[in-house]
Amino acid sequence: MLAVAGYSQVFNSNPRLDSAQTLILDDAHAGEDAVASNWSIVAARPTPLYDALLAAVRTALDPQVLDRVTDDLLDPARRGIVELVPPEAVLAAASDVGDTLSAHAGGANRYARTSIGDALPYCLMYVSWDEIVLRPMICPTVDHRAFADAHQRVYMSATLRSSGDIERAFGVTGLARINVPAAGDEQGFAGGSS
Repeated sequence: MLAVAGYSQVFNSNPRLDSAQTLILDDAHAGEDAVASNWSIVAARPTPLYDALLAAVRTALDPQVLDRVTDDLLDPARRGIVELVPPEAVLAAASDVGDTLSAHAGGANRYARTSIGDALPYCLMYVSWDEIVLRPMICPTVDHRAFADAHQRVYMSATLRSSGDIERAFGVTGLARINVPAAGDEQGFAGGSS
């Protein structure tokens, strides 16, 4: 059986795809957000979740960052600036963050919170004027059956780097890379009849 699906069909709370023999992950270099969405808590502004998460890490933020994200009249051109909360601050505030999520994280955030489990203190938190995003640095894809149970995974990327981005984004190790042949070794298909 052959199925064609987007990342969101594999990485969601109730994937319909199971027992895949082979997953072909196209544009893998751009798949990180789609993969991480399964484990991402998103707090949009203005909501109680946004306000409570910001309060939990307020003292760890640079004063200029705090001024920017709390300025209700901030120039819209500056609202998309994203700052990483120091990871040690997230670790220190983990109890407050957990309480905040218990009180205010509903819907997809509730599933993401359950999926993150005990790794909450080790998540990264990104703060902007528009939203706060909390997610693991490396997603626990080994526990996500629609992905982990595939017998083989092929990661396709025209801009693949050797820095480990694919491994980190997909939570995997030991990928075998097939390099593009040197220009003199390329072979193409000529048009014509056969």
